[in-house]
Amino acid sequence: MAPSAPAPPVLPSFKDASAAIPEPIARAADLWLARYGPHTRRRYATEWRRFVLWVHATRPRAGLPGPGLPDSGFRWEDPDYGAVADYAVFLSRPPKTWCGHRYPQDHPRWRPLTGPLDAATVAQAITALSSFYAWAVKEGSIYRNPFALWRERQPVANRPEAADAIRPPARRESFDVRAARVARRALSERELAALSEAIASLPANTDPERFVRERARMIFDLGLLLGLRIGEIAYSRMRDLTRVRLGETTGWFWYGVGKGGQEAGIPVPDALLDDLARYRETLGLPSRPEPGEDTPLLRRTCTGIAGLSVRHTRQIFYDMAARAAAVNPDQEIQNALESASPHWLRHTYVTRLIERNEGVVDLDTVRNARHARIDTTLIYAHSDRKRRYESVKYLSWAANPNHRS
Repeated sequence: MAPSAPAPPVLPSFKDASAAIPEPIARAADLWLARYGPHTRRRYATEWRRFVLWVHATRPRAGLPGPGLPDSGFRWEDPDYGAVADYAVFLSRPPKTWCGHRYPQDHPRWRPLTGPLDAATVAQAITALSSFYAWAVKEGSIYRNPFALWRERQPVANRPEAADAIRPPARRESFDVRAARVARRALSERELAALSEAIASLPANTDPERFVRERARMIFDLGLLLGLRIGEIAYSRMRDLTRVRLGETTGWFWYGVGKGGQEAGIPVPDALLDDLARYRETLGLPSRPEPGEDTPLLRRTCTGIAGLSVRHTRQIFYDMAARAAAVNPDQEIQNALESASPHWLRHTYVTRLIERNEGVVDLDTVRNARHARIDTTLIYAHSDRKRRYESVKYLSWAANPNHRS
C-alpha cells in the first residue's frame, strides 16, 4: 500500500510567524523594506510575508525538523539552498487552504496566494527575497544568500525530497510569453461593461450614497482613462488636474509623480472630466478644480477633506469587481473579475491606447503610457499576434482549407 501524502502545512497567523523570527533578522527586514519607494516596498513586503508564513508553517523551530520534513534544518541567519528550492515548489503548488480571493490582510478570509504561481512569477518572488538576503549579508545579520543561486540558474540539489522540484527557467522569458501574460490582464469590453453596471447599481438615494457611487467611478476612471497605478490613484490631489494652453485652445492634463519618482503629464479624456463634475457635485464643489486646490482627489467622506489610503482604494476596486462577478452569468467574465487587480486597469489603458492608434506604437503612446523604453509598450500591442494567428488559423492537411475528402 502506497504511503499517504503528508498533510499540507497549516496556515499560521502572521503575528505568530513574525514573533518567531530572530530579532536581528526582523530588524534587518524592516530596514531593507524602508529603502524602497511605496510600490516596490508593497510588492517586496508581500513576498516577505509569504516566506515568513511558509517558514513558520513548515519549519517552526529553526534548526529542527519540521512536520513531515526530516532534517529541514532551516536557520534564518544561515539558510541552505534546499529551502529555496522547497519554497519555489510550494509557490508553484500551494495547498488550497493557502489560496483564496483577495482581501485586506487583516480580513479573516485573507490568504497569502490566489492560486499556483507560474514560473515567471515564482522567479520574481525568489528575486525579491534574494534582494533581502543580499542586503542582509552586507548588513551583517545573515551569513550567505542562497537565493542568489536561483538567479544564477544553478541546478536544484539532487535530494530525494526535491526530485520533482521545478527548475529555474533555462532561458529568459520570451517577448511572446510576456505579451500573452499582459494580454490576459487587459479587461475586455464585456468585463468593463460588467464593472460599469456594478458601479451604476450602487444605491444613490442620499447624498452620501451618491458620493460613494461617484467616488467608485472616479477610482476606475483614474486607472482606466489615465493609466494611473493604485498609489497614484490614492494620492492624487485636486490640483493635479490642470488646464493648460494648447496653442489657440486649452486642454486638461494630470500632473503627478509616478514610479521611480518620475514626474509626468497625462492628457485627460472628456469622459473623465464629465465623471469628475458629477463627483465634485457630491462634494459641493464646482465642476472643475481651481488652480492650487491642494486637497485629496479621493475623499473618505463627502463632508470631510481626509483622503483615502491605498488600502481603502484597493478594497473599493475589489468590492466592485466582486459585485460585478456575483451577478454576471458568464463564467469567463466571473473568472476574470475575480482574478483582476487594480493594475489591470492600467494594462487595459495601455492596450486601448495602441488599439485606438491602429496597432501602432509611436512616441505619443509611449509617453502617455509612461514607459521608459518603447519595447515595454510594444508588449501591449496585440495586432501583430492577431495577424500572425489569422495567417495560420485555416491551415490544414488539405491545400484548400475548405476541401474535405
